Amino acid sequence: MTSLYIVAAILVQGKSVASSKAIFIGVDNTDPNASGAAIFRDPRNHATAAASVIGFSSKQANFKPKEQGLDATHREYQAFFQKAVSFPGFFTREAPYSTLHLTGDLDQFKEQISANYIPLSGKADVAASAFVEQIPESTEQESSGAWTLVLVTIYGDESDTISVDISSIEVQVSVNGDGSVSLQKQTAQLNQHVVQVNRSFFVNYADTLSSRIPKESIETFKDELTTPNSKDRSQLLKDWLFGSNHACKSESPLAHRRQRLYPLLQL
Repeated sequence: MTSLYIVAAILVQGKSVASSKAIFIGVDNTDPNASGAAIFRDPRNHATAAASVIGFSSKQANFKPKEQGLDATHREYQAFFQKAVSFPGFFTREAPYSTLHLTGDLDQFKEQISANYIPLSGKADVAASAFVEQIPESTEQESSGAWTLVLVTIYGDESDTISVDISSIEVQVSVNGDGSVSLQKQTAQLNQHVVQVNRSFFVNYADTLSSRIPKESIETFKDELTTPNSKDRSQLLKDWLFGSNHACKSESPLAHRRQRLYPLLQL
């Protein structure tokens, strides 16, 4: 089965705005009926295993775009990033970065990303569009300032090798008096961090991993790490006011920095 999942989020310094997209590039051979240790033991299921780890990392870091909506914070994203890339079942493949020279025009912004982003497969146009589409036509005036655009890509090839790319671009955004949004002329940094599933680790520790990390299908991963878009925000507000399965939940603060990133695994 071929599918494509990219998750993108915008995080604003101070007030945070999360706008996520889900598209996947590559092949997902996961058996939909597989569960438990089989998710980690069978390499054919490793797309789902990677999605489960990413979902687990986001929850441990209290980065929950679907629940938090526009209240997700940059600090929570950073905690998620650190947990995800330091997970012992991932190893860093590469961490390229490049400088973008932006004129403030969104088409030029997209061209700069396409010219500098290193895709896991195919062309960079899909990633470029995912980044640019995160800048809305209008928003609250207090959202002016430094924005961090985050793009998370999960990719699976035909040999069931699974990679995850967490990329970010920090840009200066202005919100005008009428709420319209414009990108400032500036120099910005495009950072990529690519990790790959350590197949042997997943297989050898399948029992322990499955006992600690709940299974998340690609669809669940997509749903949980997706913030409602502008058309859905009125419904999100209704859910928050009148109650839903994911609204108004109170979470404890992040654990202090000295706490191990993955204390429950004890591998």
